[in-house]
Formats: sequence, structure tokens, C-alpha cells
Amino acid sequence: MGRLTLDAARSATALQSACEGGYGDACAWRGAQLDRAEAGPDQLLQARALYERGCTARSGVACGALGRTLNPGRIGAPDPARALEVFTRACELRDAPSCTAAAGLQRGPGALQRDDVRARHLLRLACDLGDLDGCVGHAQMLELGQGGGLDQTSSLAAYRLACDQGQGLACFHVAGQLKRGRGTSPDAGGAARFLERACASHYPAACNEAATALAAESPTRAATLLSVGCVDNDGASCAALSAQYQSGDGVPQDEAAAVALQARACRLGERDSCH
Repeated sequence: MGRLTLDAARSATALQSACEGGYGDACAWRGAQLDRAEAGPDQLLQARALYERGCTARSGVACGALGRTLNPGRIGAPDPARALEVFTRACELRDAPSCTAAAGLQRGPGALQRDDVRARHLLRLACDLGDLDGCVGHAQMLELGQGGGLDQTSSLAAYRLACDQGQGLACFHVAGQLKRGRGTSPDAGGAARFLERACASHYPAACNEAATALAAESPTRAATLLSVGCVDNDGASCAALSAQYQSGDGVPQDEAAAVALQARACRLGERDSCH
């Protein structure tokens, strides 16, 4: 038996023992060892049982993991009502992503149990606990006045905070507020800079928008941004970069590269590139 295999076996045994001894987080960690993309049905059922046990032992991590198996129905039939119950419990146990997940099941027109006021509270709690997706969700509700008063100054601050920690969607929203003058004076230059940050933080939809703003001033810089977006699977970025290689604008003219990029754009859903 190889060293890594032996270490994995020892880890599994130790976690199983700790779980049986009432340490809920160990149940979650042992469950995660079994709950993998290549796992078979038996392993997934074992993982769910471990998550259940850990959740009963008041592990927020285990409750959150259990909720994620219930909501998409990866292990058995989907049970969003139970998922909401379990995510809520996990949130009460300070598992930040579970607060965001619970909010998602209560927010917007397609919600399981719509309660925008409750969702806004949960997203604020998720953000306070360090979940950046929760910060973005809370900022969106502030910006749009959902679940409470409209507060675009606070939404801008919340987006900036999450952007500074590398959340690309948050950077994209900062750009949007600066462009429209929401919660601040309009600032086209600032909006452009935050679009570039969103692109660099792998929010690919921002790359094409940022490149469009830069195309006349700096086509070479625009091509760099489009390249990032295309690598991150944004079809619009691939299509725009294809056009630049076709014309030689900001990059060396290269027919083969243009054709390859156009084909990639088509595969990524850009119908106008499929000809």
C-alpha cells in the first residue's frame, strides 16, 4: 500500500472514530471524503448519513453539506423544503455559505418560500460571517430596495468590500453603480477600472464590456481583456477577439486564430459566430 493510500485510510478511520464519538465536524469531513464527483450511489448515501449525524451533533459544516445534497437532489430526490430547514439550522450554527443558501431559497419570484425581509437579514449575516457571495447578495438587495429600504450608498460600499477581496461579480456591480451614478456621482473612468478588475477576478462577462470601452483608445489592451474572457468561457469575448485577429486591430492579423476563436465562440453559445 502506497504512502498516500495508507495516509488516506488512516485519515478515514480517525475521522470515522471521531464522528462516532460525537464530534460533528469530523462527520462532515469524513462525508466529504466520500462525497466526490466519481462516487457511486453507496458512497453518496454513506456521505449523506454522515452529514445527518454531524448535523444532529450541531455541526454547522455538516448541516450545510447535508443541505447541498438535498437541494439539487444529487443524492436521492430533491427536497428543497428540507434543504431550507437544514440550511437555516446551519446558518444558526454560523456556517456562512448556508446563510446565503437559505436566503436563496427565500428570495425573489421563484423562491420556495418568498420572504425578502428574511433573505436580506440572512445575507447580511452571511456577509458578516465572511461569505463573499452573501455580501454581493446583500448589496444587491440594498441597491434595489428589496426586503427593506433602498440604500445605494451602502450597496456601493458593500460591493467595494467584496470586490477588494477578489469577488469579480462585486467589482462588476461597482462598475454598474459608478456608471449610472447610483449612490455616488457618475464616474465613467472609475466604472472602466472596476470592469477591468472584474475581468481580472474571473467574472468573464465584464471582459467584453471592459474591452468595448477600451477598443478605440487601446485595442491591444482590449485584446488582452478579451483573451481573459475567452479563456474563462465567455463567448462574446471570443467573438470580439476573433474580429480583432481578422482585422489585425491591436493584434497581429491571423486568419487561423480568428477562425479558431470564432468556432470557440459558437461552441460557447454565440449564434452569430456559427456560420
